Amino acid sequence: MNKSNLETLLYNLSAVKYEYGIMCETALDQLSHYFCTVGNAINYDSKRGIVDCDRSGNYFCITETHTFNFNEVQVRRKNSCDELELQHNRMKEIFGENMPESMKRLYVDEIEKLKKPFEVLDEQYFFSYNDIAREMIEVVRKRSESDPHLRLQISTPVMSEQYSIIHKVKSTDNPLIVRLAIATCKAWVEVLEYYVQAELYFTEEEVQKHQGAAWTCSLNHINTCIDNFKQIITDLEIQND
Repeated sequence: MNKSNLETLLYNLSAVKYEYGIMCETALDQLSHYFCTVGNAINYDSKRGIVDCDRSGNYFCITETHTFNFNEVQVRRKNSCDELELQHNRMKEIFGENMPESMKRLYVDEIEKLKKPFEVLDEQYFFSYNDIAREMIEVVRKRSESDPHLRLQISTPVMSEQYSIIHKVKSTDNPLIVRLAIATCKAWVEVLEYYVQAELYFTEEEVQKHQGAAWTCSLNHINTCIDNFKQIITDLEIQND
């Protein structure tokens, strides 16, 4: 595999994460946006790969060299950081030494993220499905621990067999994209199986109680996703041997 192509992909994925920090909280959030989300204005070319759009409105293929302009992003990140620091100081005035640790960590962690300069993340961050899964599981745990109402705090994929890119990827497509697709599927299987084991899901009775609004967090949806991802992995890996 051409190393320069891999380095270009890692740079572009890292740049998109830097530009869209909220949407790309984890590697799996970002990869799912590419492969699973419907109506995301992402295009797909079997030879070139995934075609995204940067903050400036310029389309680019994530496997090809692209120049990002971070000026606007850096201004926005600084403004958000300043606002969070003001809010944090207000909370400290209100609570004093009794400020809840979970609230303190929430502010501190987010401010630290916003202050971090752009960096190119390594291959493992986007391709090691174990690491990708662990990051998502850790985020889910933190959300649950910081929620005083003990609500279900999980993320699940929503896919369309007709429109989601993950269903369009073939084993003969761009090798980097195939690798990325397999890593995404394997990471989701690991995360979703963790939900089942930890009983982090809504029962069918709870889904009906919420009039179907919680179906994406239902055990039925989770199991369906696991089966779909496993089939995609089988198809891509067998044909790649």
